[in-house]
Amino acid sequence: MTNIFTNLRNKVAQAKAIRQRKKADPAFKANDDQRVAVEKAYAKKTFKQRWALTGEYAQERSYNLKWRLNWALLIVGFLIAGTYIVLFFA
Repeated sequence: MTNIFTNLRNKVAQAKAIRQRKKADPAFKANDDQRVAVEKAYAKKTFKQRWALTGEYAQERSYNLKWRLNWALLIVGFLIAGTYIVLFFA
């Protein structure tokens, strides 16, 4: 529990240090603004890729869906077979 609070305190301290450096150094502010813009663009691009289901994410997702579908069909098949067996002997 103390580890969580320590991490939170460290993040707050880092954010405070960045705000202070932005106020004091215009070059740092420009670099940080550029970094934030690049991170936002990357996040937007990866979000669109995930929704478009392209690339590596699409392959991983389709593999997981195929695996789940195979198991679901297998379970449904066993349930249907079990139902027929119970009704046959009842």
